[in-house]
Amino acid sequence: MNENIFIAFDNRKIAVSIAKILIENGNNVVSISKSFAELMQSLSYYHGGIVITGCVFDKKRTDRI
Repeated sequence: MNENIFIAFDNRKIAVSIAKILIENGNNVVSISKSFAELMQSLSYYHGGIVITGCVFDKKRTDRI
């Protein structure tokens, strides 16, 4: 599996823990974001991928992703 993975959590410690597990299992984590703005900036650099998040985004923001 070589998909780009974007992690977005408001708790940096949780995000890093998830990233470590994914990286140890051969996944390509390209971004850890703490806010919607950071996530959108990271997404702009890559063509597609998987977003793992524990954040709740409103419908208006979700439609932009």
